[in-house]
Order: sequence, then structure tokens, then C-alpha cells
Amino acid sequence: MNKENKSKIKNNETFERFNQKNDIFNRSLWDKTVKSKKTEKFYNDYIKPPESENRPEGYNHKDYAFRNATWFMSDTFL
Repeated sequence: MNKENKSKIKNNETFERFNQKNDIFNRSLWDKTVKSKKTEKFYNDYIKPPESENRPEGYNHKDYAFRNATWFMSDTFL
């Protein structure tokens, strides 16, 4: 496909489009070298934030709500 390059970015024949499955968030779901108990906890906390006594110091219910709202927007609209 030959499209006009309005951005003035120079690409050569070795240019390869970025595959989003390789970003660190998606990659931690499938790549055994990245996946760990910490990444599993990260995703589990997204679904259900930890109870108050298990939350890291300084994080409250509103912090998790804000984090989850930003993830929701990203998941829904991007």
C-alpha cells in the first residue's frame, strides 16, 4: 500500500508496524518471561481492589476508583 507520507517521517523497507500485543500490559498476559504473581495481582486488583487492610499505604478507595476509571476509558475508547 502506497500512501502519501504527510508526516515527513522517513521509513525504509525494514520498518515494522508496532504490534500492540507487545506493550508491557498486554505482554504480561501471555509472555512467560514477564508474567508473574505481581502481574497477576495487578490484574486481579483491577477487577476487585484489595480490602483496606491489604492496600499499599497511601492508597484509598478513591485512588482505586480513579485508576479503574482511567483503565475503563482506555479499554472502551482506544
